[in-house]
Amino acid sequence: MTAVSPSNHSSTYEFGLNNLATLYMRQGKYSESESLYKRSLAVRQAAFGPEHPEVANSLHNLASLYSVQGRYAEAEPMYLRSLSMTERYLGLDHPDVACGLNNLAQLYFSQKKYAEAEPLLKRALAIREKALGPNSPGVAEILDNLAGVMLLEYKQVSVDLLYLRSLAIRKKVFGPESPQVVTSLSGLAFAYTQEGKLWEAEHTYSEALTLIAKQKKPDARALARAYVNLADLYSRQGKRKKARKMAEKAKSLRDQAASS
Repeated sequence: MTAVSPSNHSSTYEFGLNNLATLYMRQGKYSESESLYKRSLAVRQAAFGPEHPEVANSLHNLASLYSVQGRYAEAEPMYLRSLSMTERYLGLDHPDVACGLNNLAQLYFSQKKYAEAEPLLKRALAIREKALGPNSPGVAEILDNLAGVMLLEYKQVSVDLLYLRSLAIRKKVFGPESPQVVTSLSGLAFAYTQEGKLWEAEHTYSEALTLIAKQKKPDARALARAYVNLADLYSRQGKRKKARKMAEKAKSLRDQAASS
């Protein structure tokens, strides 16, 4: 089906609406963002018709806004409709379909619907591996998300391998000291903790903490989370003095962040 192209004015107008809505969402101005996303959706529907990839994109953006706000009942049908339209127009194996699957899975994850999230992430992983290659950053993202879901489903057999593969990809693509590597290390350490592999968890958490502290402008909140993770781990190990020291460092950093 051939879509009728909108006028340049219409295209520029809705593009501006969408970008401003996204900015407002990132700033936490949800009411303003919702109003602009709805206007952008209306413009795209008028220009392209109700069943077009651009309309699907607007629905996806609006669903993402609702998801951030915890309005899951409103977000789910929009994600599903957007995904259906994207599959129909771009094909079942298009990277945009993987994006839709991943975000829908995250919606289910937020509601602790892990059984619903897992098959979506597995399908998204297969699409990205085929479209982007097995060592792309997009594949690493899905690997982390899938590992997190499986860990909470108590499917721990292959979780370590998923995190380790994600870690290897991110080290190669972003560098061994990148924030993305810290994300994979933290997930891997949590998996080790849940599996009772406390020595491996301590080593991995410590590596993540070292990388955060080495950054040019260390994120105080990220550092605080790293100290909290180690405090929890030391508490599990009965190392109370070390746990208390880590907890005190975390509190100090959080106090600094709150006052800045």
